[in-house]
Amino acid sequence: MLLVKDDWERNQHRYYCLTWQKTLFGEGTLVRSWGRRGTAMRREKVELYASPQEAWPQARRLIRRRLQHGYRLIEPRRFCAEGDPAL
Repeated sequence: MLLVKDDWERNQHRYYCLTWQKTLFGEGTLVRSWGRRGTAMRREKVELYASPQEAWPQARRLIRRRLQHGYRLIEPRRFCAEGDPAL
């Protein structure tokens, strides 16, 4: 899930991405990555969950918070990968 924020007056061009990824051991991870658009620098946080249903409440809280801070949802089903030209 890709969210972006462009505030030209404050020179803010940010992205926030949430993805669900399976681990080798059958668990899953909710991966959050964020940073300034157009740069190679980014931050990432990984949280382990047993299933996507268990991770959904946390993902929903994160999405709601970003929307409250001026982000807009670009692609709800998009996977964000390092080196993505859209970022």
